[in-house]
Amino acid sequence: MIQRWGIRFLLALIVGALVGGGFLAGAAPAQASVDDFTFDSLHTDYRLSRDAQHRANLMVTEKFVARFPQNSINHGIVRAIPSTADGRSLHVKIKGVTDGSGQPVRWQRDDEQTAGFLTIQIGDPDQYVSGAQTYVITYTMRDVIHDAGDAQQFLFDVNGTGWAQPFGTVSATLHVPAELAGSLTGDDSCYRGKAGSTARCTITRTGVTAASGISEGSPAVFTVSGSDLGPHENITMSVGFKPGTFAIPISVARLFAWILLGVAIVVLALAVFVRVRFLGNPKGTGIIVPQYQAYPGIGVLEAAELLDERDRAFPALITELVVSRAATMTRDDRGTKKTKDDLYSLTLLDPTLLDDEDADAAVRLFRASAPGAAVTLDPTDRKVGDRIRKLLEDARKSVRAQGLIKRKRSPLGLGMLALAAPLFLGTVVFFFVGALIGLFAWPQFVILGVVALIALAAGALVLPLERRTEKAVPAYEHLLGIRDYLKLAEADRIRMLQSPSGAETQPVASASAASGTQPGASGDRPSTEQIVKLYEKLLPYAILFDIEKEWREVLGGYWATTPTEVTPTLLPLQNLAFASAFATSNFPGTTSTQSGSHSWSSSGGSFSSGGFSGGGFGGGGGGGW
Repeated sequence: MIQRWGIRFLLALIVGALVGGGFLAGAAPAQASVDDFTFDSLHTDYRLSRDAQHRANLMVTEKFVARFPQNSINHGIVRAIPSTADGRSLHVKIKGVTDGSGQPVRWQRDDEQTAGFLTIQIGDPDQYVSGAQTYVITYTMRDVIHDAGDAQQFLFDVNGTGWAQPFGTVSATLHVPAELAGSLTGDDSCYRGKAGSTARCTITRTGVTAASGISEGSPAVFTVSGSDLGPHENITMSVGFKPGTFAIPISVARLFAWILLGVAIVVLALAVFVRVRFLGNPKGTGIIVPQYQAYPGIGVLEAAELLDERDRAFPALITELVVSRAATMTRDDRGTKKTKDDLYSLTLLDPTLLDDEDADAAVRLFRASAPGAAVTLDPTDRKVGDRIRKLLEDARKSVRAQGLIKRKRSPLGLGMLALAAPLFLGTVVFFFVGALIGLFAWPQFVILGVVALIALAAGALVLPLERRTEKAVPAYEHLLGIRDYLKLAEADRIRMLQSPSGAETQPVASASAASGTQPGASGDRPSTEQIVKLYEKLLPYAILFDIEKEWREVLGGYWATTPTEVTPTLLPLQNLAFASAFATSNFPGTTSTQSGSHSWSSSGGSFSSGGFSGGGFGGGGGGGW
């Protein structure tokens, strides 16, 4: 018994040790990072001067006091100094790095340079540091003045927003020599906080009158300071100078952005000219006569192709079948009150009542020519969708075979493509390169974006797309005549049917013809039944021209007093928009088709004025290594 308990006790100790070890391992501290340190202080000394060319030169001395933890894994710090601003180089040159006693400290350029920054590693790779360490970095810069339009600014971030470490204190002193102090405007300020912060900090002046900024014959000194800055918090100092104090070089990159915009506008204008003059649709006669009959040899599907209304083609066809009495339509509500669940079917009566083109389309839709053939317009039936798309493709082939549309090319169009393509690609490359190395402020990015869009638009305008031909002009203008007739006032439509000119176009077949009276003769008003049947025949074209609703209202008024054979079919569907209910896109197919749009339906580094933290030159950031 004692031995058994002893064994149990020993096992319990082993299990307890394993579990305890697991908990201890789980509670182990996270791996230390080279950025786990702080800065006690940073003081930067700026000494501004102007050379014989009136260019601004700056001597910068930065004194960092970093505090590393004991058993640190750090060799020193990394300093990233911005090397570009306002789209131009700041010509940064490192003079040296020392410690607090003036002894040289080893440093080297970082092999992994970040675009727009000069990055250096400070410290000995063979030694680790801990506790307080002082690093004094001296470097020069040029062209450090920001052009604010109505003034010039010394606009500098002292420590920059790129540090993940907090700073106990940050301070900076700007020394302005006597020969430049007289150009001060007195407009100076200090901001602190994260990028974009408008929190103010104190700026003090020596040797300059605060109100006027006029020097008293001695150098001017400006000092800013702040304490307890968190990670990515910065101090920005701004000191204003009169316009013309310094010669500010033009940013070639930014100037080039404006040049690109000018080139893009010229390319777009040329593309519009080429499109209208050489790649557009034929102008035609420009004389549109109201019409109320279909154009011979052009069915509603072919008409939809000429009008670039492929999605309205099938709704127009089934309407044509019904109003021509070639088919009937029935509705199955499927036991619900939701009209969107209704299912419609067509039953073929007599395809010979249609024009040849529409009769052929009807036979292919029903896959039969005998009366009684039926097809259910089920939006979920992919086979029906395939049939519909095949009808549209055949209509497109038909107008091509008749020479009514063809792909239009021009040497000038190809030449414009050769201009637009490299303009677009070059702009995109320029955009991203400029973003990487800090060449641009936000206005230049907007400009380059506009240039890219203009280049795309210019290229699209001169693509060799399908256009109507001269041979299509009579049919197209006839279709526009139908549109104009549909939009006439009712009295004008009746007058059109009565007038001799109306009779000369395509007279309404009237009962008076049997009695030997000339239809359309002056004073011979068509019967109401004739008008209703004519208006019904125009309903497919109202769908093509997107005035179906208005034309149904016209028909509704007549149906109320003069119903026809199709009234029982169409009147209950008065509130159903055929164009949307039976749009080609509603019927999914198992085969893909080309798009219905042919394009031939028509005729023819950021800086502000120093009003926030992080908006200036210099600054940058860094970390540990």
